[in-house]
Formats: sequence, structure tokens, C-alpha cells
Amino acid sequence: MKATIHIVPHTHWDREWYFTVEEFRYRLVKMFDRLLTLMENGTIEYFVMDGQIIILKDYLEIRPENEQRFRKLIEDGRLIVGPWYTQPNLFMCSAESQVRNLLRGRDEMNDLGAEFTDINYLPDQFGFTSQLPQMLEGFGMTHLVGARGLPMGCPNYFLWEGSDGTVTRVCSLWHSYHNANGFCDREEPLDFTVFGAQIHMPSLPERLDVVLMESERAVAPHLLAMNGVDHMYPNPSMKSTIAKIKELHPEVEVVQSNFHKYIDAVNQTIEKELITYKGEHRDPREDYILTASQSMRMDIKKYNRKMEDMLERRVEPLMVRMVGIGELVPTAMLKHAWDYMLQNQSHDSHCCANSEPSYREIYSRFERADDVSREIATELEQRFIRRIAALPQEALVIFNPSTSVRDEVLTLDIIVPKDTTTHPHLFADGQELPVYVQSVRDDMLLRFVPFSGWVGQLAVKIFTVTVQTGAVMPTGYKTLEIKQGNLQPKPVEGIVSSHTTMENERLIVSVNPDATLNVTDKTTGRSYTQIHRFIDDGEKGCGFMHLSPTGDYVSVSAGRNIDICVMENSPIKGVLRIRQSMAVPSGLANGMESRSDHTEMLEITTNVILRKDSGFVEFETVIDNTACDHRLRISFPTDLQCDICYAGQPYDVVMRPIQPENVNYLAPGTYEPYYGHQPMHDFCGISDGKIGAAFTGDGIMEYEVLPMRRTVCLTLIRATDRLHVGVLGAGSKFKLPKAQLLGKQSYRYAFIPHSGSYENVLTDIERFRHPMYSVQKDFLEEESMPDYERPQQNMPTQGGFVEVEGAVLTTAIKPAEDGNGFILRIYNPSSSQEKARIKLYPAYTIAKVEQCRLDEVFVRDVIAIDNCFTAETMPKKILSFRIILK
Repeated sequence: MKATIHIVPHTHWDREWYFTVEEFRYRLVKMFDRLLTLMENGTIEYFVMDGQIIILKDYLEIRPENEQRFRKLIEDGRLIVGPWYTQPNLFMCSAESQVRNLLRGRDEMNDLGAEFTDINYLPDQFGFTSQLPQMLEGFGMTHLVGARGLPMGCPNYFLWEGSDGTVTRVCSLWHSYHNANGFCDREEPLDFTVFGAQIHMPSLPERLDVVLMESERAVAPHLLAMNGVDHMYPNPSMKSTIAKIKELHPEVEVVQSNFHKYIDAVNQTIEKELITYKGEHRDPREDYILTASQSMRMDIKKYNRKMEDMLERRVEPLMVRMVGIGELVPTAMLKHAWDYMLQNQSHDSHCCANSEPSYREIYSRFERADDVSREIATELEQRFIRRIAALPQEALVIFNPSTSVRDEVLTLDIIVPKDTTTHPHLFADGQELPVYVQSVRDDMLLRFVPFSGWVGQLAVKIFTVTVQTGAVMPTGYKTLEIKQGNLQPKPVEGIVSSHTTMENERLIVSVNPDATLNVTDKTTGRSYTQIHRFIDDGEKGCGFMHLSPTGDYVSVSAGRNIDICVMENSPIKGVLRIRQSMAVPSGLANGMESRSDHTEMLEITTNVILRKDSGFVEFETVIDNTACDHRLRISFPTDLQCDICYAGQPYDVVMRPIQPENVNYLAPGTYEPYYGHQPMHDFCGISDGKIGAAFTGDGIMEYEVLPMRRTVCLTLIRATDRLHVGVLGAGSKFKLPKAQLLGKQSYRYAFIPHSGSYENVLTDIERFRHPMYSVQKDFLEEESMPDYERPQQNMPTQGGFVEVEGAVLTTAIKPAEDGNGFILRIYNPSSSQEKARIKLYPAYTIAKVEQCRLDEVFVRDVIAIDNCFTAETMPKKILSFRIILK
């Protein structure tokens, strides 16, 4: 059978990268202007828009008059848009933000008259996560078209089985999404000379050789020619290009095509049995997967995680709870906040290997998402508090973000009038709770008064206190009364058992003379020694890649200039503050091939925290970074005898070898070696099956397990001022001074010893990552309006909302996209079948339950009895339910 080359015209459009959004949009407008003309006159038959629809929205903001022209091309099936709103980095975004991204992409496609596609096009991913097949199935997608990270030597069409057994079909782009970029009708190359340097435009034969080479791996006589690359304009000589290909290679057919036509042709003519690959795909040998982008600009990584937590675990569940008691909620503002988030999660935006102006825009968008989310939460929490019956005059409400009961030690703020001379006391159901005052400060607060348009200026004192609030119901709340009384007594003994030791019911923590820690787990009897040491090596890489200078060495903290302070000591919480200096080279020398002989002193301050009944040690670390071009990590020796580690990933926990085979070895003809540093999402750890140690942090996304003592390292700072290589590394326009992360950098993370495997540590990870929080009764702006009506006070002083029993994790309690009820999503992280029981508390009554897909399409009805229903969850399975309340 004669082979057919399917030419797919496309462009991969980084919304921002080395240029800003507007610098790229200037070119985007010109590109789309050309494309419309070329498609309407028949030169370009089909065009694929990069798998993300936001670039079309960016264009239509400038050229709204062309919307109908685009609609016609979309309706005719010639312009292929979606399925994503923005193309994210799958290893960096939370699972739920990826679902929001696809939901938003679907809505934008519908607005433009496009049907949602069954093909997921992800051209520029840095590998593929293990649960992506199940996620695609949850949106009705059956195929993936992608490149980076797929198995070396894989055929151009194969089957991929995800963690739960879901299978999707994969079109593998061996030479990435640009194997046919620059296709033209020229048989000779074209060179431009600018300032004495050449810009090379390849000839058609050069590009054709790349495409024809791919027949080696073809399972059918069809080759996919991806006619595009980053920011490439459409080919105005397409017809003559096709004629020239036929002239040069009469043995092949050549057609303009798209993914559906290509896949249909392959499926009809398959000549080889399809191979099945399993699990995540992070093979770097045939294309870069750029793993070190996980640790680039950690300030952005931390801000992203903070906002995902805010929206997914606070704002969305709060909105659902309020709707359930008959309140109106600002749905449009929630969408607005997610818009900013999803724009920042475009893969190059989130990788943060981008220009300084782009970095400033990204940070600003996070700030705007933060402002919107905080305003939603502030208003709705105050409105919720006013629904509580018998509400004390001065009240503090504790909120539990988890779907299980929690009883923990909290440190929180209590606001009182400035002239107060007493201490705050807290009462729950008339019983006083022990309160330990840590500090007090004066402040001035502003409260906006909408009816007058003025502001209230409040002179206050703010007490920071530690308290154990007692049990708080699942996704529920507990009301505490604030009273003023005698000065709180200062405890003389507590969890700090000596000036360098803390002990609670589960752990013993001691500080060594070199500022490292020893931790003993009373449950297993295991001791972990010399943990929490800082190690630092050189960085001559760029935003995407960590590269060590030839003359590299590792600086190790040794407790220089150490001092230890007992910052807090009570029966429910102890805090030891460790301050130390660490000498590291100031930068690179000898053409970046060695580290500088000159050193800088990094001042490092760590609060080591242990709470009553807690199974983990918390760390709050501030590093005053004064050095450049280095990588600073925190190390935890475990001494566990095993060769496998685990890492949290979107909707999964994956097992990986501690160090990949042939680590750091770049084989001839390959792009990138396997590196020891790997991506994590929320947590990582190591276990020998009997005991283990987990590590979790807020926005920390890169870890490595060193063979020596099986030491787990978390990357805190990877400092470089180089965007990429070539001009993007050397050009002055593309220097990234802010990416050196000079100045004070703060981090929050935890060490969690455990028994058994990772399943036994997930509860503690949840408690650390998503702590309970307090909201004090405060001014509600709408109360100043003459038409304000006080709501019915029909909520008890404490109550729950949704409880989930069983060894499953809850990832979403969100408003349904169509406004009909809310979505509860759970997944089973284990390798065994689990049973989940979902219960709603009496303030909310179930009218109907439906199981649905990730895209919220109905699957089946679920029987609910006495406000409860159950679900059998197979290993690694994601289940979504639409719950409609009376």
C-alpha cells in the first residue's frame, strides 16, 4: 500500500515565555490575520490551534469583528480548537485545577460553536502523569497526541494503560510537534544575514527526511507531518509545497489533514499489533522533559499551591455550604479567580523559565486571584457566622477543611480593642479552653463601609495564642466564645522537655550540636539521626535544566554560629528556633566551570514545631539568600533498606526507583539523561514495607533520594539568571535577576515517620497540608446598607457538612458547573479495593445523588438512605458524584 503523509498545519503558541503576553499577542494577531485569509481562499484546509483555546480569545479581544469568520471555520470542522483552556504542566498543577482547565476549555469551545473533542492534544508536556488516561476518559476522550517523555523507541501509535487500568490510544510524535516545521516549496535552504550572523531557513528536502524517517516506527502506512512549531505562521505556499513533495517523492501520497483523519486512516490500515505501555511517562532520551523546571522560581511554585489550596479547599466548599442553606454566592467571581489561575498554569508560565516582565505579570495575576479569593471567603464566612443561632457577641469560628473529624492544636489570632488590659479567654459550650498567649501587637485595621463610602479605622490589639479547640466535625465548624479575663498564666513545663529536646505522645525530637535533629518514632521505635541538614551545590543550568559545573562540590551546613531559642513551650505545643550560618560560594567562576573561591554567609532560621498528639515534625524555615548560581536543598537521612521511593502525583501515588538506571549518563544520540531529582506533588517518601518516612511541603515540588543513607532531599532554592540556552541564556534581554531568589525565602514543610507503606501516612499529610483555620466575627459590609435583612439564625453552634469514611481521599467539594447541586470527588490512592461511605450532616438533606464523569456528565443514579450513600472504589479509581440538596 502506498504510504500517505498527513500534513497537519498548526502552531504551538506559548502565551508568554521569552516574550510577554502582549509581545507575543502582537505576533499572534498577525498570524491569525494571515490564517483567516489562507483558510478562506483554500490554501490551508485544516489548522490545529495548539490544544488550548485561550489564544483565540486573546486574538478576538483585538479583532472581535472576526469572530464569525472563526465560527464558520470551527463549525465546518476545519479549525480545530481545545480541549484545554490553557495548556498546563501536568506535573505541577493540582489534579483539580487540571479538571477546571478542561471544564473551562469545554465551555469556551461551546461558546464558539465547537463540539468537545475526543482527542487530547498536549504537544509540549514535560512528560505525562500516570492518571492522565483516566482523566481523559472522564471527559470522553479516547486519544492522546503528544511527544516529550514517551518511551524511547515506541511506535508512532500505541496503547497506554494508566494506574487504574484505563487505556487510551496514543499518537507518539517521535520528532515532537515540529517534524515538518518550515515545510515550503524551496529545494534550497534560505539564509538571512543580520549583524553578520545567519538565520537559517531549511529546505524542503531537509525537512522531508525527518518525516520519512518516521516510517521505521509506523504501525500503518501513514505518517504525521506536524507543519508548525513555536509561534510559527501558516505556510502560504501549501499547495505548491504539496506539489513539490509529490514531485520529489512520487512513491507517497500527500494530503492536508488533521488528527481525526490521520487516526481514522491508521486504525483502518494497522499492520502491526499495538504495544501497551503502563504508568507515567518520563523518558527523557528522545526529547527533553526538563525536570528541573519543577524547582525554578520557587516563589511562583509556592504561590500557585497556596492559591490552589485556597480555591479548592476553602472557597469552593464554602460556596457549596452557603448555597445549601439558601444563600446566594458570587459564582462569577469564582470563575474570575480561576481565570487568573489557569492563565498562570500555562506550561511555560508555570515552569517560570520566562522573561522578567512575564514573571512580574504572573506574580501579579496570582495577587489578583488572591484578592478575589480572599474577598469571597471573607464575605461568605461572615455571612455564615451570622446564620449561627445563639451566636456570642464576640465569637471565633474554627473551620475544618477535611472530610473527617479533626481535633488539633492551632495557633491563631484574636483581635480585641486597643485599650484592652486583659487577656482573651475562649469557651466552647460554656467550658473554658486552655489558651496560651504567645505574643501581642498593636495594629490599625480598615473596614470599608459601603453605604457611607468611608472607612472605619479600628485601633486594635492582636493576640497570637495557641489552643486545642476540641473535635471539629467533617468539613464543619465550631463556635468559640471570646471573653476578656485575667492574664493567662504562663506554663513552666510542656512539650519542650529540655532546652534542646521536645517530646509528645508519638515523637521525641532533639537538636544536635551541628543543628541537625534526631527524631524517634515511639510507635515503631525507629530513630532517624542527623536529619534536617542543608546541602548546597553549584548551578550552571537554566530555567529548565539543572547542570553542575565541572568543578562542583557540595557545601554542608555544620551548625556554624548556631543559637537555639525556646520560642514556645506549653502542654500542647513546643517550638525550638534554630539559627545558624552556612558558607556557600558566592557564584560561579572560570566560565561557569567551577564555584567561586569567595563565599557568602547564608543566615538560616528554622522554627521546629511539635504539637500535642501530632505524628509529624513541622519546619518553618527562612533563608536569607545572598549567593547566586547554586542549588540549596534540605536533607533527611532515613537509613531505610529499600530501592523504591513513592511520590504524590495528581490523583495518584507512584512508585519510582531511588536512583534511575545510568543516572546522569547522556548516551550518544539522546537528548537528556535520567536525573536523580524527580517531581513530587504535595509529598514524597520512602518505605521498606514495615516502616517509612514521608516529606511534605507547601509548594515544594522536587525531591531526590541519595543512595548514601537513603537520604531524601527537598529542593528549596535553585538560583540561576539564565532563561534557557543560546540567546535565551546569553542575551541581556533574557537575563533573569529575580530568579536568583536573593533575599529572604520562606518555606513550610514536615517530616513524618510512619509504619507500613504510604497509605499509613496520608492522614498526617492531609493534616499538615490543610490545617484547620479560624475566622473571628467581624464587620459585614452589607450590614451598613438600609435594605439589609438579618438572616434566619438556624445553624447550631457547631456542625458538619460532608463526611467521607474509608481509605479514600477527597479532592473536590465544588459547585456544579450548571448550578444544579454540587460535585463531590474522591479517589482511591491504594492498590486494593476500598469502600467509601459518604454522609451529609442534618443541616443539609440529600434530594438526589448521581454518579458522574469528571466533566459532570451523568453516569447513573445512586441510592441515598438516611442522608448517606456508599461507593465501592477500585484501586486508583476516581469517582465523582453530583449531590442535589433539598
